[in-house]
Amino acid sequence: MMSNLTQEEKAVFSAKFEKSFTVAGPRILIRRAPIKQDKVGAIILLEETANKERQASVKGTVLKMGEQCYNLPSQRTREGQQLPWCKEGDQVFFGQYAGSRVLEHGCDDLIIINDEDILGVLSAED
Repeated sequence: MMSNLTQEEKAVFSAKFEKSFTVAGPRILIRRAPIKQDKVGAIILLEETANKERQASVKGTVLKMGEQCYNLPSQRTREGQQLPWCKEGDQVFFGQYAGSRVLEHGCDDLIIINDEDILGVLSAED
């Protein structure tokens, strides 16, 4: 049923899910960066190919963070301060096979990963 939804309907389901979802423990909810094109030159990519590209996407935006993110002793200063590598709204890079995809209500662009799976943060250009 969800595969027959339009992009607008998927976006509505995704927004509702995002608002109602609570991230547990040291995990982060990320929206994968969208696939920029569905055709190469005059060749239209099949949905299967687009799905493979989506799975290989390693960049996304942090939507929500669990309360225990970056709470390990190794992630703190000597004074006990947390050293978060990222915050909500940041563009981050993560491992290709990191985390679990969210497949509820057409949310095929959401992924839940552990805080330690963040490989880097893309700084905003001024």
